[in-house]
Order: sequence, then structure tokens, then C-alpha cells
Amino acid sequence: MDELVLHEYSRSKGAIGAAFIVAVGLLLVFAGALKALDGGVQALLSLIPIVAGVLLLWFAAYMIKNGRGTPDRMALTSKGVLVARGSESYLLPSDAIVSFGLEPVKTFHSINVRYDPARAPALPGYIARLGKETPPGVLRLLFVSEKKPLAPPERVDEAREFIRRHDLGAWP
Repeated sequence: MDELVLHEYSRSKGAIGAAFIVAVGLLLVFAGALKALDGGVQALLSLIPIVAGVLLLWFAAYMIKNGRGTPDRMALTSKGVLVARGSESYLLPSDAIVSFGLEPVKTFHSINVRYDPARAPALPGYIARLGKETPPGVLRLLFVSEKKPLAPPERVDEAREFIRRHDLGAWP
């Protein structure tokens, strides 16, 4: 099956990042606790690394909790839009797709797909964030900008050409 991968997320890199944040958070909490043992004014100053460490630990927990719900892979295929997470995959079929387009969002753009919800299978929960802040029947597929880590503007041309070649939907 011919496909154009728009986004692919490595779970191992995400786990390494979360582990690093946990390690730094624990180190700060430990250093603050040691400083608190000195007593006096030092005990008050120890609150700074303790609070910073706890915030980092909270952020790592947030990343891990919410990271499980995000798609690992997103691709345009000859049969529609494929969104996968782990062993789960969802195909928005081409016959449900109405059009694709580029929409400005703050200082960058997003490639969106517009579809007919009545002709598409129900969206799994992990795909729901793609429709966040969009009208019903619209999913944001890819953010494009000159600035990293967003996709480069050339991806728009690749996507447009792929969509036209496979007649997936209109691109006004």
C-alpha cells in the first residue's frame, strides 16, 4: 500500500526523556532535603530545589499519563488517513473524506482533513485530540512551520501531491 508518513513518534525516545526528567526531579528533591538538614536559613532555601523537583516529577507524570493517548504514527495512504497508536490503528476511509486544507494557527499552519462523520467509523479516544479546537468533522494532521520541531513547509507540497495522485479528496 502506497503511503506518505506525516508523523512518527518513537516511544523509546519519549520514555528516555521522561526518565531523565524524573532523575533530575529526584536529584533536586534529594539535594533540597539534604540542605534542609542543615537547619536555620538553609532550611528555608531548601524549599526552592524541593519545589522545583516536585514540579519536574509532576511534569514527568503528566507526560507519561497523557503520552499514552497520543498517536504514534500518522500517514496518508491510498485508502485514506491512517492514525495508529501501539497495536491499535484507525483508518479514516477515503470515501468519508471531503477535503484537505492548510489553515493558519498562531504563527504556523496545520494540514487539516475535513470528513463526513456519518460516513466515517467512530473516532477512538486517542484521535480525539486531533479534533481539539476544530469544528466537528475536522482533524488536524500536521503542524507546519519554518521553525523546528514542526514539519518543514515542503511537507505541504508532498501531502498535496499525494492527495491528488490518489484522489483522496479536494484541496482547495
